[in-house]
Amino acid sequence: MGTKKESLNQTQNGSNENNQTSAGNTTETMFNENNSTMEKNLNGEDAKQQSEMTAPETNGTQQTGEAASSGSDLASSADANGDSGEREEDYSDFDFDSEAFEEKNAAEVEDIKSFKLDRKKIYTLSILLGLGYEIGLLGINRKINKNALAKKVQSIKTSKGLISPVLVVTAKKCIEHGLEVYVKGKKVNADASNLEKILVIIDGQHRIQAINTINKKQKKDGNQLYDAYVYLPLNEDIDIKTLLRETNVATQPWKGGDYLVSILMSDDENINKDMISWVHTISGKCGDTAAWLWATMDKSRVYSKAKLIEASKKPEVLKDVANTRCFKEGKALYEKATITLSEDLTKLKVVPTWFIDKKAELIDADYPMSKIMDMLLDFIDNLAPIEVNHIKGLKKDENFSKDAKIRKALDDLWAEKNKANSKKTSNVSKSSAKK
Repeated sequence: MGTKKESLNQTQNGSNENNQTSAGNTTETMFNENNSTMEKNLNGEDAKQQSEMTAPETNGTQQTGEAASSGSDLASSADANGDSGEREEDYSDFDFDSEAFEEKNAAEVEDIKSFKLDRKKIYTLSILLGLGYEIGLLGINRKINKNALAKKVQSIKTSKGLISPVLVVTAKKCIEHGLEVYVKGKKVNADASNLEKILVIIDGQHRIQAINTINKKQKKDGNQLYDAYVYLPLNEDIDIKTLLRETNVATQPWKGGDYLVSILMSDDENINKDMISWVHTISGKCGDTAAWLWATMDKSRVYSKAKLIEASKKPEVLKDVANTRCFKEGKALYEKATITLSEDLTKLKVVPTWFIDKKAELIDADYPMSKIMDMLLDFIDNLAPIEVNHIKGLKKDENFSKDAKIRKALDDLWAEKNKANSKKTSNVSKSSAKK
């Protein structure tokens, strides 16, 4: 155990000197009525950081410092169309490494076997790891935004540690509510024996990942490691899905795409969420707006954040948003276009818009939908690499935007290839007539 006593429950700045009460042999940090134990006194650079990163008030208490730098770990800005502009390469998998922490024994816990986490207390993560606890993540929320991570790393360094603890719930609770849990990239089975000792992050995965990143270098350089701190929800009765949604909304609004997570967690089994799930999947590759355009094949069905918020609360709105009337066609076009045109082009809003306009043009010309799909898919198939590279290399100039040039290039290729197809059809008809 060692001679130095380690406190299992501490304030978030690592101090166990203030606001503590004794319960048996376990030192506890209690939340008082005004949450004073959740606040860190900053000075110097920390104070500057606090003044620069003040978030809107939540229940009368301002979020400050590192926690407010991005509000929730999921939050980020979006444009008027709900398109974040973020791509797959902007994200990485959450990768918690317990070895980045110096696991400590909880010397003050008399009976480790009977130890259980309590609400209204903050726990030192390194000690929990020493007690056999693990960190998990929800399956729908396993991606880390690289830009947000970099900001967290800098914030933690500036503040010389975490300012706010990480909100967690047990894997048992999550699985009971129908949510998938992952530990080190592997799905946790519902019958696992250690569900109570897997702490699933609800808010704070970027903070934990940032601590990992910092500690790996600290360890390599022989410097002191940072610690992290966790706590359970204050409200014991809150539904996990509601907790996830409200935690990430209260501090700073989600972007439009984040509300897809909330929708996907809804319990309404009468609504087909296949298209929404697909949009959520590909939005990381091509952005929210392009994802909706491909999925719906309808320029009027690019849903704003406000619309998705409404859909997450009203089943009748969700039913309209989730309508899959053109999803099969849009998905097929996207998958083929991604292979032939590459993601560099399919992520541009002008490309799905061009296919939508071309589809409408063919409908106006009285082509049946089956024929239209054949024509559009054949067009993609017949694009040569040199033609694709030409489109990819187009740039704006003083006369035309990049989008305008791409549209013209696609129009020209369409006209050229359909003229060639018409000649082939005509020759085949003539040959058949001679026979």
